[in-house]
Amino acid sequence: MSDGRIEVAERDGVHVVRLVGDIRFTISHALNQWLDQVLADPDTGQILIDMTPTTAIDSTNLGVLARIARHAREQGQPAPVIVVPDPSLIELLRCICFDQLFTLLDSADYSAGRLTELLPVEADEASTLALVLEAHQRLSAIDQRNRDSFEELISLLTQQAQNTD
Repeated sequence: MSDGRIEVAERDGVHVVRLVGDIRFTISHALNQWLDQVLADPDTGQILIDMTPTTAIDSTNLGVLARIARHAREQGQPAPVIVVPDPSLIELLRCICFDQLFTLLDSADYSAGRLTELLPVEADEASTLALVLEAHQRLSAIDQRNRDSFEELISLLTQQAQNTD
């Protein structure tokens, strides 16, 4: 089980996603469902991701976060901001080309207001498999290096998904 949590807030039209601790796929459904709601609103403004208290994050959650950048680009908005002071996490984000999709800052002065923790979402094996597959396909679409990195995993997940249908 993950010791991480995701907290969200909205203040003055800016949505804040604060990733606390070790962010693993076990909590990715909660983040994905929250994004479904936020991104469905045509008036959704900027989304800021605060990774200041993040100790680790897996590729599934990174793929879910990539939705934010895609949405901003489709809406003609500036690149979303990720606040990430940890050099190892900055390197991770650069390795998967998040510096092409997001503005990476090592600090930011902002007030999130009152943060609310996203509660874990129960999900069956098929929906978890679909979310993990979709997240990695999204990461693979960023650039060729990511495609090469995730090609085998995507192939395996696709086979598993076909076998569960």
